Amino acid sequence: MEPYTLVVVDMQPDFEASNNPATIANVKREIIEAKAKQMPILFLEVPYFSPLDERGLRHTHQELTQLVKFYPNTTRYPIEKLRSDGSYQVLWACEQNHYTNSHFRICGVNTNICVYETAVGLSQNGVVEVIKNACNTTTPMYDFNDFKNKTNIFFA
Repeated sequence: MEPYTLVVVDMQPDFEASNNPATIANVKREIIEAKAKQMPILFLEVPYFSPLDERGLRHTHQELTQLVKFYPNTTRYPIEKLRSDGSYQVLWACEQNHYTNSHFRICGVNTNICVYETAVGLSQNGVVEVIKNACNTTTPMYDFNDFKNKTNIFFA
């Protein structure tokens, strides 16, 4: 079994796609599996849609973060990103915490933007497995083929 870091992208209640029960269940399954294998788990979040937004966006679904409450291979707080591509922040967190940064499993929302751009960014550093059934988007007729021409990105 090759070590990997699980990256959970934008599973925040303010994103419609993150509220799908099947998506939540599949992301939970990935977290539980990563914990059983003692793999690092990182949660990426976008704090707001606009810097003018005083309220900001809510944090990752609590039922997901509760799964890692006492788990040592995760960061204490979610990692904030200010753009759709969170790969820089993920790589920084991996370096700071001595997590593997050459193999990633990625899940979350929105597949057509944040998951896609983060996966492409991480693929510059290593292998990325996109967990199709643990990803979601509200974009009609999204096609995973957008990933297919990218080097080092595979489907799980």
